[in-house]
Amino acid sequence: MLKRSPVTAHPHRLVIRPAHLSREALASRQGGGREFHVLGSLFTSIFHYLTAKRRLLSPEKKFQIFLESHTGKTPVGELLRREGIYSTDLARIRQKVREGALERLADRPGARRKMVPWEDYESMKRELEDKERALAEQALELAILRKKTNGGSWDR
Repeated sequence: MLKRSPVTAHPHRLVIRPAHLSREALASRQGGGREFHVLGSLFTSIFHYLTAKRRLLSPEKKFQIFLESHTGKTPVGELLRREGIYSTDLARIRQKVREGALERLADRPGARRKMVPWEDYESMKRELEDKERALAEQALELAILRKKTNGGSWDR
């Protein structure tokens, strides 16, 4: 098992040593022990991977990336590197654009349905229930009045 030691002398040097040995134990061994140095871009790549924060793209930026990937003027790999996204991100963007286009194309022409806020929906629902309850009470009162007045006949 390898353990990463802290970078001390050079900012682009990563020192790797066996995990069960300390730096002092390595130095005291005959031959001085062995440390492996990984230089340059590998360390930089690992460093950026470990410290990178997830970037959220706006819908406009995603659509711009989609359009640019479909024009064919720039290679996809170059586009991915420039934007800092992976090929799976581009595939997901393409899928979302496709779904959105199909959804919009499936709409029928004419008046669009209005979306009602949830609070308004709940208040309208309560109001409808109250009115239905009042209507049922009035129907019951009407039935009682008909019974009292000659069997419910309106013709006199």
